[in-house]
Amino acid sequence: MAKTEIYQIFYSPESRAGLDAGFIPLDNLSNERPDWREYWPIRRFLLGRTLEADTYYGFFSAKFGAKTGLDSARVHNLIDSHGADADVVAFSPFFDHAALFTNIIEQAVACHGFPDTFRQCAQLIAPQFKPERSVMTSLDTIFSNFFVARREFWTEWLRQGERLFEIAEDGSTPLARALNTIVPYAVPKSTDGQTVSRHNVPGVPAKVFMIERLASLLLWSHRRWRVKSFSYPTLSGTVKYPDLLVLDALKIAYVQSGAEPYLETFRRLCAGAASRYLISPGQPLATPCPDVAVAAAAGASSGPPAAEPRGAAPEKIRIVCATRKSHEEFATQTALGRSLSLSAPAGVELRLFAANREGLPHVYNIALDESRNSPAILLFVHDDVYLGDFFWAERLREGLDRFDIVGVVGNRRRAPRQPSWFFSAFDCARDILTRDNRENFSGSVGYGPGCQPEGIDAFGPSGQKVKLLDGLFLAARSSRLWEKSVRFDDRFQFHLYDLDFCRQAERAGLAMGTWPISVIHGSKGSFGGEDWHRSYARYVDKWGD
Repeated sequence: MAKTEIYQIFYSPESRAGLDAGFIPLDNLSNERPDWREYWPIRRFLLGRTLEADTYYGFFSAKFGAKTGLDSARVHNLIDSHGADADVVAFSPFFDHAALFTNIIEQAVACHGFPDTFRQCAQLIAPQFKPERSVMTSLDTIFSNFFVARREFWTEWLRQGERLFEIAEDGSTPLARALNTIVPYAVPKSTDGQTVSRHNVPGVPAKVFMIERLASLLLWSHRRWRVKSFSYPTLSGTVKYPDLLVLDALKIAYVQSGAEPYLETFRRLCAGAASRYLISPGQPLATPCPDVAVAAAAGASSGPPAAEPRGAAPEKIRIVCATRKSHEEFATQTALGRSLSLSAPAGVELRLFAANREGLPHVYNIALDESRNSPAILLFVHDDVYLGDFFWAERLREGLDRFDIVGVVGNRRRAPRQPSWFFSAFDCARDILTRDNRENFSGSVGYGPGCQPEGIDAFGPSGQKVKLLDGLFLAARSSRLWEKSVRFDDRFQFHLYDLDFCRQAERAGLAMGTWPISVIHGSKGSFGGEDWHRSYARYVDKWGD
């Protein structure tokens, strides 16, 4: 039986109450340096103790069980049964993130931004590391510091951790200031069902995320370490996500053989799989967002957001969608998810707010805020919209070359107190909506619950300038919205947010129009009811006419 000392960190009475009794409690109630998170109590332990050479030591957070599905009995059994000859035994969650990215630094950039910061730190720890070329697999990728290791590995881990600690504590260099900059979590719910979306949780300093990647960089750079990795497929014994297994296997084959076709095939298949599994701050695979902290520290000017790149590569489109479904359910149980699973056009990203209970303006503004340092075409679209046009991305880019804001259906005029693009008037006393004249309409949309429309509403010619657009599909370049200070109004949870947005755009001088893009909407809209009446009252109170 292997000798083990596995500690579980607690930082409050509540977290202590939830500890696994089979682990040793590690007290961090004083929490002198919360900015370092788990590194502080681990550091304090390693600096104050003499480790035994033949003992496995581990330091798990209070969320170990929730993230991995493992308890202490299973952990000890796995170490005794399989890990006795290893220097490191890993219990890493997030197999999808290990499979879908070339390496853990590419994953960090996609989920947290700050490419220069993570790249500089990685090359400080492993000088030969190249974020765009160095390949990691589930065999050497560890998230959340969920591993146990013997003394020699922990000694090197602490040595490298202290290098980062000294840089961050000094605080005088651009890298130091970047390491201490708060960055977002933006971690999606994993395909293994182990994590929860934390888009609304305040971020932590970049140094915390870098420390969590130390173990992986050490395993990649020093092949002498013997590691036994228990990832989700290994533990579950199932093949629930065969495409992820294929991606990981291709990377393993490349590492073992050095044959480029394995890596090329991985990258080709990866682009299609990403939209089904990932939701990050809008970053596609291998495409970093700007590193604001390093740029600012270096003295870069802070002006309006950078314009989107318009070169040979297709202009980036970021789909922004809120759904009540989970991440797993979105791909198979929503019209939008099913359409994206069939095709992932070049240059298209997904920003999904899963299990959402917030109003659409709230989550749309989060995506808009994120776009300030990662500009893109933002497509705000409902989850019951099926993108049936094979060339929708190209058509959308074409439409935005003509108009500032593009939709699929809308109204060429705006009447006083108009309650929607489709209705021209609302009689509050009799609760009657009056449909506008057809000659004022523009655009077409299919309707029905699936990929085959039950019918098509051809309201009028597309490509027309309009005053009002339906919120089922709204797109604009983020730089134009920032330039004109146009946002969504949180007063409108769902109803009339689109009319309010169009009114703001009109006042800001932004041109709006419809464009011929084939979509199928799962419903024909919802009017009436208490929520709708309250929203209409707010709308009239705000705009008057």
